[in-house]
Amino acid sequence: MRANKAKATGPERALVRALRAIGLKGIRANVRGLPGRPDIVFPAAKLAVFVNGCYWHRCPYCKLSMPKHNRKYWELKFRSNVERDKRNRRQLKSLGWEALTIWECRLRSDLLGEVRRITMDGLSKLPYDRKDKKSIIAYAKRLVKKRLRDFAPIIDSEQTGGKGSLGNLLETHYFGLPNNSDSRADFEEAGLELKTSPLIMRSKGVKKSKERLVLNMIDYNKMAGESWESSQFLRKNADLLLAFYIHEKGAKAKDLLFDLVDEWRFPKGDLLVIKEDWLAIKEKISKGLAHQISEGDTRYLAACTKGADRSSVRDQPFSKEKAKQRALSLKSSYMDGVYRALKGKTADFQRIASDEELATIGLEKAAIKKFAPFVGLDYDHIRRVLGLPSTDAKSKYDQVSRHILIGAGKKKIEEFEKADIIMRTVRLKKNGMPAEDISFPQIDYMSLEDEQWDDSALKEQLEKRFLFVAYQESDEGLILKGVKFWAMPMLDIEGHAQKVWARTQKQVRARDYSGFSKKTDNAVVHVRPHGRDGSDKALAPGKKMVMKTSFWLDKRYIEKILRKYDKGAL
Repeated sequence: MRANKAKATGPERALVRALRAIGLKGIRANVRGLPGRPDIVFPAAKLAVFVNGCYWHRCPYCKLSMPKHNRKYWELKFRSNVERDKRNRRQLKSLGWEALTIWECRLRSDLLGEVRRITMDGLSKLPYDRKDKKSIIAYAKRLVKKRLRDFAPIIDSEQTGGKGSLGNLLETHYFGLPNNSDSRADFEEAGLELKTSPLIMRSKGVKKSKERLVLNMIDYNKMAGESWESSQFLRKNADLLLAFYIHEKGAKAKDLLFDLVDEWRFPKGDLLVIKEDWLAIKEKISKGLAHQISEGDTRYLAACTKGADRSSVRDQPFSKEKAKQRALSLKSSYMDGVYRALKGKTADFQRIASDEELATIGLEKAAIKKFAPFVGLDYDHIRRVLGLPSTDAKSKYDQVSRHILIGAGKKKIEEFEKADIIMRTVRLKKNGMPAEDISFPQIDYMSLEDEQWDDSALKEQLEKRFLFVAYQESDEGLILKGVKFWAMPMLDIEGHAQKVWARTQKQVRARDYSGFSKKTDNAVVHVRPHGRDGSDKALAPGKKMVMKTSFWLDKRYIEKILRKYDKGAL
């Protein structure tokens, strides 16, 4: 006979199943590194549970006999087991842990009663009040400049790595929450939803958001029947508890450093823009066009693709065509704005629209309204009206546009920065044809070789929203013809652009750096050099130095876009 069991007993397995059935997922079994190797551990609550066999640990509820053979040996053996159990509990207490003993006989006779003992006597002793928002936030802020391992050292390697793993570990090991993927907020009684967001280090120590913040999956059928006021988005995300951390490639989740933890409630102006975005997404769903949704359709809130691959599709109402699985998310650029605001670094930013304008006419119409008085005037006239000096700088048109929008040429436009709206000046010839094609950033050949289309640099650029400010040549000079907010239709992105990208990737993988897609090959997108001269080269697979190139939007395609300007700009 042996005192130490090698595997979990039937009653112990039944207890674990019962605990998980009520949503308690912060459970670790047979945890090393703690005195006595507890059978079940709840790290956030610092609760260790021992499921003891009645015979070997001398259960006080059972009438246990003593072996007749070698009686003195067994008396010493059992006494040693009991003393060891007491010693383990004392050591746990000295480490700040609570120890709870569950007897197998009680599990057999009253499993639910023992589950209640764990939840009432053990897990009710969390280090914060889950009903009190201030208590939750104060406890959360202890994470700043620390790592999860500092609070939960028993996390093993199997629980780390993988997207979203830090958020799950934080919920279960720090806050003692069950993983929650439904419409309720994580801290339901306080109305707080917990989210983690990675930061990356840029030059000069500047921290930027690494990626969008995914909020909740979109159920096309349900969203089509929701109103904004009753939406799942508002129910779950109106009040966020954000934990920003520094991304480290290859690091385990428990080793990532938290940089900033705080509450985020959407400012009134932001929420008005987000409402516009939500309604724009719902409108496409209601028209049976969920398969044509693009992140360029919206400003702060996006419907990002969310699936393992292109086969991750769902049914949509009002159309038989399948639509990509998508989730509501806050754009990476918006998360940059959130981080700046929580850090108090907003002095270099100026708003276009007041809350009243956002509520009545919306962001884009407010911007168009500011350009309207200048449409039909030549550039020099506009410059003089704005009190700007004459200059030959390449950025002179951009500076004029910024003065029109926010009254300052050096400050950044808050709404455009949050929405990642790209403002481009387009110079038109007298016949209305743009003078040039529009280029995108230089192709990174090394990244292009391995990237997937849905995560590609080109698709990311094409799904942004643009503001075209068009000046047309005339006998009087360059005249402000009009402005247009625009996002590339998904049919063009998934059609023309993807074909050119795929062909370019195929050539790069084959180490063929000649004859990329020409203007004559595609009416929308093509590839051509984008360097100072023929000697301006970039590293490509195969350790080759290849002439720098970019993807370009064809000027004929741009001309069709600019045939009709946004109302209010003429």
